[in-house]
Amino acid sequence: MMKKAIKTRKVLKNTCKNIVLVVLVLLMGVLTVLAWSVGLLSGGNFAGMSPLTQLQTLLPLGDGGYVRRASETAAAYPVRIAVSGDHGLTGAVYQEALGVALYDTLRPILAEGLTHAEAFAETTDSTLQKALDGKTIVADYAGKVPLSLLAGWFGGSVREENRSLHAGTLVLTHDGLLFLRDGSDGTLYYARTKLDTTVWDRAASMVSASACDYAGVLPQEDYGKLRPETLLLREPQAFPIYTVRAANFRDAAPGESMQRLLSAFSYDPLQRAYEENNGATQVFVGDASALRVSNDGTVRYKATSVTGGLYAYQDSEMQENNALAARVDFAQELLYGALGAIGSSAPGMLQELRYDQVTGNWLVTFTQTLSGVPVRPSANGAAARFEFSGGLLVSAELHLRVYAATGEKLYILPAAQAGATANAAGKGYAASYQIGQDGRALAQAYLVN
Repeated sequence: MMKKAIKTRKVLKNTCKNIVLVVLVLLMGVLTVLAWSVGLLSGGNFAGMSPLTQLQTLLPLGDGGYVRRASETAAAYPVRIAVSGDHGLTGAVYQEALGVALYDTLRPILAEGLTHAEAFAETTDSTLQKALDGKTIVADYAGKVPLSLLAGWFGGSVREENRSLHAGTLVLTHDGLLFLRDGSDGTLYYARTKLDTTVWDRAASMVSASACDYAGVLPQEDYGKLRPETLLLREPQAFPIYTVRAANFRDAAPGESMQRLLSAFSYDPLQRAYEENNGATQVFVGDASALRVSNDGTVRYKATSVTGGLYAYQDSEMQENNALAARVDFAQELLYGALGAIGSSAPGMLQELRYDQVTGNWLVTFTQTLSGVPVRPSANGAAARFEFSGGLLVSAELHLRVYAATGEKLYILPAAQAGATANAAGKGYAASYQIGQDGRALAQAYLVN
């Protein structure tokens, strides 16, 4: 019996040794492949890519090849959002924290509505106005957001014939109609869709938000010139006043870091540099790119050769349907890296994604928001603009500003008074921050054509 037990222990011991040897051999093989991969990818078309990105190009890629896509990480949130429930229409209008919370609650319902939507067809404001009498969900965006991106952020999808539309406003009805106000030209569309209304009703019962109304259900002698889906709070709104200054890395304030800015663009802090404009601009020189950082907060990135630039993705591994999201995700990551370099808490918001017919490049534009209200572009341009050739970022221009609340607030022009100044019906009513020459940012109401 003793000999048999000893023999059993020896067998187990040898088995364990063999398992350890097999694991070690496998690990050596993996490390060898990784070392070979990084060495192979260090030149040619992969120059300038981080080791992690280089490694990702070797891996089997799913969903059209884009494994790094943030997918449901939105680059823009609705500036106005609401849902109808047992307590009427409640929502958020330029109320950042409340709006994001509502978005998270209603996102699955919007995803279902978009995913099951049939092909959109043009419709009229009067048709939408009638639908607003029933239960609805509305999500209103400040920019021109491709419907395919919205669907991805919601966690859904969109049929091929609807991908070319740009959402300004979505209105979903409880009985299965989806209205879309195109953010590009204001055209109104609708499509039939399918919904699980029990999910809607359960979500609506948990919502605690501000009481709202649509302009289309209010007295038309006061609100008749506004788009019917315009979402309005019942109480007047006042917004904080902010001071504004340009980020200056040469005379950096606490929380501002040139090193973090360089890192956002994959530059080494010890990168070769020289000065331009009598010292007002620092120029950092890469292998095939240059980064210019000016004292007025302007940051310009430019690829200096066809092999230069930063890779959002590899063209050979990407389907065009997913390429839009890849470009936006990459641009957003860069923007937040730059905003982090100045300690900014003013979020970026996707404003527009446009194909340039002349250059064949894609242009991605961002603004920033203060208290949930977009900042109107200054005379120098948008907060951030990125240009992609395929999957390669070839240029970028950022205008970095530091905002600080003064503790004061200012009421904006009410919708009824703004609508009274309209020369025709069908106007949108919106708010934005305008940067004045006195170095302050003030919220203002305006009409949208």
